[in-house]
Amino acid sequence: MGQIKQGRRIRLRENLSVCFRMTGHLMKASPRFFVLNLLNAAVYAVSNPVQMLLYKKIIDLIVYSRVTLQTAAKYFALYYLLNQFLFVFHYLVDTNFNEREKIKINLYYKRFIYEETGRNRLEYCGDSAYMDRLYSAVHHDGSYLYRFAERLFSLVYSVISLCAVSYIFAGMHPVFPAAALVIAVRDFVLARRKNRTEYQRHTDSLPLERCKTYINNIFCLRDYVRELRMYPIGEYFRRKHRLVHELQWKINRKHQRRLAALEFAGQASDAACRIFNVAVGVALLRAERITVGELGMLFSRFTIMVQCIGDVLGFFPAVEDDARYMREIFETAEKEKQIFPEISPCGEDGEYIQFTGVSYRYHEKEYALSDINVRIPLGRKIAIVGENGSGKSTFVKLLAGLYEPTAGEIAWHCKNAGESCISLFGVMPQDFRIYAMAGAENIYPPFGEGDAGRVA
Repeated sequence: MGQIKQGRRIRLRENLSVCFRMTGHLMKASPRFFVLNLLNAAVYAVSNPVQMLLYKKIIDLIVYSRVTLQTAAKYFALYYLLNQFLFVFHYLVDTNFNEREKIKINLYYKRFIYEETGRNRLEYCGDSAYMDRLYSAVHHDGSYLYRFAERLFSLVYSVISLCAVSYIFAGMHPVFPAAALVIAVRDFVLARRKNRTEYQRHTDSLPLERCKTYINNIFCLRDYVRELRMYPIGEYFRRKHRLVHELQWKINRKHQRRLAALEFAGQASDAACRIFNVAVGVALLRAERITVGELGMLFSRFTIMVQCIGDVLGFFPAVEDDARYMREIFETAEKEKQIFPEISPCGEDGEYIQFTGVSYRYHEKEYALSDINVRIPLGRKIAIVGENGSGKSTFVKLLAGLYEPTAGEIAWHCKNAGESCISLFGVMPQDFRIYAMAGAENIYPPFGEGDAGRVA
């Protein structure tokens, strides 16, 4: 028994360590996300009992007291203003602020996973399990960076709310907190089984999902399907795509039946609990043990207590479930890296081209390139990669001397530096024209007898 408890403690520490590491990346991506959402959780937790008591007060005043319309209107106005304040605050934080910050977090995650996995050893690509995890990590939206933080926010909200709400309902009758505890335990058990089923479905369908995505991206998205039907290879891939769909459907059907059974059990027990609450509440009202306002509060706010108890009970199991996915991401990103040979900043003969503070813009518009500082060795193959409109073509034209930089300096440290820089390059831009000359002369205008090797 002692070894089992020690093993659980070790596993819990490992899971929390993985979650805190992921939260560390969240703080790098968006430090304000954690602080503002923690404040949002605290405000909501404090406002729950205030709303409940104010709601009870309004109902009891109307039913049991002969109050003026003006007094009732004041309480309704206070209740309405409190609800509107919480709605606006929640909208500003959850809808407005969080949506913007989650875009930043997603971009940070994509940059992190591409930079880390892009340097992994190439031998790992032959491992099917590694490729499945890599596919899952790359296609993920980055929500696991803030998943543990959201669990913490929910825990703070639940602990504060539970203390206040349990005190209110226990004052009505002890049976209500006991019933909420039973329902929360049931929800906890069902949620654990659902999470295990979802993870098993994720691991079972991941290889098929990766295969289906690759086939779809290579052939279907590029409008090759119609042309491929004319060739045997096209028919092969169409059959492969259909087979993958059928296999994935069989896997999903098996797991979906389990999830449907769990959902049905939860809905059936929910209905029984509602009937129980109504029966007990009405019986207590007829016995004058509770007021109409307390009965209305029971019907409208009982689920808050159940949710809070469930969040407290399910915190550590949810952390364990999240840690499984997070651990896969870290294991994929932290594989042994490929070691590349050192590349000299100069070319084979010590030749290079130096960009120093180079900027360029077209006709007084925004800068296409701004403050570029780079050394390019000659005699090597270099790729310039970037999004559309990032300035790749402008950079090449500056390099070839077709454009003069708006600011900065380009220095050619090479044997032919005294000549025109156009003699160093053969350029074929994306908007090129073919002239009535030989192909080699179109690529390299100063083509001569000794330049055949350079063009080839």
